[in-house]
Amino acid sequence: MSNEENNTNIDETQETEQHDPQETKSENTPQKEDSHEKDYHEVKSVGKGHSSAPKQKTKISERLDEAVKEMKAINRSSDLVPLNHQYDVLRKRLRALIVKAKEFHAAKILLTQNRTEMVKQLSLMAKGSPIDEKIGSTESQDSFATVDRAIETRVQSDMQKFQRNIIDYALEWEDIVTTRVDSDLKDTTKLNERLNHYQNKVEGIRKKVNAKESKLVSRGKDPSATPTKLNQKLERNEAKLNHAWKAHEASASKLCNLMEEATQRGWKDLFPLVKAAIDWQAETASGEYDIFARLPSVATELADLFEEKNQASEKNSSGVPLATDDDGSGDSDTTGSAPHDDTSFSGSEISNGGNYADSGSPTVGGHKGSESPRHVDLTC
Repeated sequence: MSNEENNTNIDETQETEQHDPQETKSENTPQKEDSHEKDYHEVKSVGKGHSSAPKQKTKISERLDEAVKEMKAINRSSDLVPLNHQYDVLRKRLRALIVKAKEFHAAKILLTQNRTEMVKQLSLMAKGSPIDEKIGSTESQDSFATVDRAIETRVQSDMQKFQRNIIDYALEWEDIVTTRVDSDLKDTTKLNERLNHYQNKVEGIRKKVNAKESKLVSRGKDPSATPTKLNQKLERNEAKLNHAWKAHEASASKLCNLMEEATQRGWKDLFPLVKAAIDWQAETASGEYDIFARLPSVATELADLFEEKNQASEKNSSGVPLATDDDGSGDSDTTGSAPHDDTSFSGSEISNGGNYADSGSPTVGGHKGSESPRHVDLTC
């Protein structure tokens, strides 16, 4: 045997002994590789068991299942980048919608709470006054406070419906889509890494095989007549590369179908949410209007009560008794009337006999200030 041929055999032996860790692992455990490949060739329900959140308000999961089962297209790995961009846009917009819905929910509750607190302060100011009946009284069905309490109860009920029908729906939508897409995206990424590994490995082995065959041809030998160990290694890794490519394409195609259904036909999931928002808004506006419609009559009754109490107060302050006899004459009983105060005003008169004339000049003892006052005996 020549030295050149001996060196060639040594090179082949060294190259054969340099096993790749993934290759050695797959050779020792062929069953795992077969089951792994089978997982990506069988059509399964995507996302089953991915999320622990209860699915009660939407049919999104079922719709996505059907889309994946149909497998409308295969070998779609080239569509991953644009579809992933569309999915990212959907995810961000859905998250922004949830944030704004929660902000509205909190703002509506805060607005109602602040209005209720304002009415409470008005009621405290009216407490014990003649007009409290139409402001802070909780016994009257037509007071400002009872109307506000009805509004508060209504808003609490409405916001519970808003939470269930709008916020919870959007949260479930987000959970289903992101959980399933992110899970499949992670699996596809791993398979892509495996595919790239074998692509690079096969390319490197093929270069070595080509170089070795060139040497054999230069010596006048037929390379195909005597397959080397390096050729066998190339065949094994080409088979693994083919397997990795099929597994990746199956996973990528399933992921593309899933993202396409979630994004381009996401309007099917949007419709129930928008419909619920419109129905909620209409129902809320109608319900609040029915309650607020009671306020004009409350305002009218409050104004009437004010006039009544104000007139009674003016009569009482001018010395006219609040109670009258059947014949219309004033009750002579002055029990309970305010004590006579020489320094207080009663109507437009001064209790010590002084008054203001029409001209505006003060008078003393019945005479204008410009005239000489008559002598007034103040002795008892």
